[in-house]
Amino acid sequence: MDQPGASGSAKRKRTVLTIEQKIEIIKQNESGENVAALARRFGIGRQTVRDIVKNKTNLQAFLLQADSMQVVSQRKTMKASTFEELEQAMIKWFLQKRAEGTPISGPMCLRQAQLFHEKLNPGENFKASNGWLYRFKKRHGIRELSIEGEKLSADEVALTEFCYELENIILERDLKLDQVYNADETGLFWKTMPTKTLAHESEKCASGFKTNKDRVTILCCANATGRHKLRLTVIGKSKNPRAFKNINRNNLPVDYYNQKSCWMTRDIFREWFFKKFIPQVRKFLEVNKLPPKALLLLDNATVHMDETVLKSEDGNITAAFFPPNVTSIGQPMDQGVIENMKRYYRKKIMMDLLQEDADPMTFWKNLNIKDAIYGIAEAWSCVKDVTIKRAFLKILTLEDVPDMNETIVESEVTTNAIANIASEISTLDGVDAEVIDNWIQCDFQEHGTETFTEEEIIAQSEKNKEESGEDHEKNKEESDENDDIFEEHTSNKITNRQALEACNTLIDYFEKQDIDDFTILNLQKMKSFIRQKQLKTKKQTKLTAFFLENCLNMNVAKFTINKWCFNRNGKGISDFIVKLINNNANL
Repeated sequence: MDQPGASGSAKRKRTVLTIEQKIEIIKQNESGENVAALARRFGIGRQTVRDIVKNKTNLQAFLLQADSMQVVSQRKTMKASTFEELEQAMIKWFLQKRAEGTPISGPMCLRQAQLFHEKLNPGENFKASNGWLYRFKKRHGIRELSIEGEKLSADEVALTEFCYELENIILERDLKLDQVYNADETGLFWKTMPTKTLAHESEKCASGFKTNKDRVTILCCANATGRHKLRLTVIGKSKNPRAFKNINRNNLPVDYYNQKSCWMTRDIFREWFFKKFIPQVRKFLEVNKLPPKALLLLDNATVHMDETVLKSEDGNITAAFFPPNVTSIGQPMDQGVIENMKRYYRKKIMMDLLQEDADPMTFWKNLNIKDAIYGIAEAWSCVKDVTIKRAFLKILTLEDVPDMNETIVESEVTTNAIANIASEISTLDGVDAEVIDNWIQCDFQEHGTETFTEEEIIAQSEKNKEESGEDHEKNKEESDENDDIFEEHTSNKITNRQALEACNTLIDYFEKQDIDDFTILNLQKMKSFIRQKQLKTKKQTKLTAFFLENCLNMNVAKFTINKWCFNRNGKGISDFIVKLINNNANL
């Protein structure tokens, strides 16, 4: 006799999965595991598995916006806060304060939340309670808050503590210096000229044309030996600058992104880390026969996600963060690496102005974003390995660090060197070393990531509420107004024949110069490439196309074909071609 409850149809215990488990189900389903197997493994019904897979888009979007993997591993629903605008304002404020190194306590959060609510939703009932704070911390994976205190300051003691922590990480993971990287963003006013150089009628003063549209953000990244300088990432305002027309963007010497204010964002940084950084690092390590593992050191900018998010699928490539109070004195890219890149760029600007022998206004007008990108990439390539090595020495305490007498990073390009070039330009007046130094320092404080005041956070939250559901692609589609003058030159696609003629001209020129064979061989390779392109694109002209191209209308075309075929005793061919014309309006 069956015992009570022994039935095979016993009710299954209800299981509520976390977001992380749901994402794992989606991954396993995509890799080929069937619904029944997933249902058994996670202890849920088959329909539940199907519902999770069906909700893939929303789950992945939630994952991309998560502040840390702790949020994904703990939360079980994607339910948003009742006061969404307040939530967004608070998390932006919290991340920014944390990046600045300001200790944040629970009472501070409660006071700030109440303040934001009164300005965002005046008249609505809300109390910033401990219960609200608990749920806020849980939604965003905030583990603990500090006690209130003074803002941390950059000091050598904290830097020393970080250096020993970094040493332990390197020893535990058995990393070589080639496997330790640092990345940092910086802003560059790429079209700014020395202050006394230009004064445009649209400017109130000779500001050097330092306008928002003439700014880009650059992400620089290299390893501790300086042997691997990653391809630069450049963020501009326009999605489709006119200077990019008819060019293959894959051939640009940088990875180009756009953002309406030219800032680094979380989405761009996430894509860079997973699609640019990890593949480039793996390739470098493979070529140099090193284990496929690496560590990326970052500052606490709000656009840099939690270290639990920034890691490769196998967990071998990870990220670690500088304490906020040591970033300015310890981060390698800030110890002269970025500054030297900018100096090389501005030296190139002066050299181009000298070589083109044009007046500064014409040169300024003709300088476009594509020119700047090539100049920035060239400047980055000029930064010496030893400069990067010395920049890392301040945070490395390991015994195998190369012995160097000088750990202070010096300028590879001096202010006087650039001023000497400027002095040779007859059209420049009053541009001395002091002016050049001010020019070099004009974007020294541009860090590439945006910071907000409380008023700006509130304004942004209100704007997001008003624009919810609208398409924001309009700003991304805009082209640089300053590139208007290039439209004639960039809209005409260069043919293979024109490229071949130009290549032959260059070969003829360099063969008459005192130059190494390597340059000539490279030009010959270019010539072979162009000829191969010609062969691939060369198509035999159709007989019908020939007649249609040289006739005014269909009737004239038919008459011409008939006459041509009749003279060659091709009556059947003539009928066939005329039939093709009648049946195909495209011919």
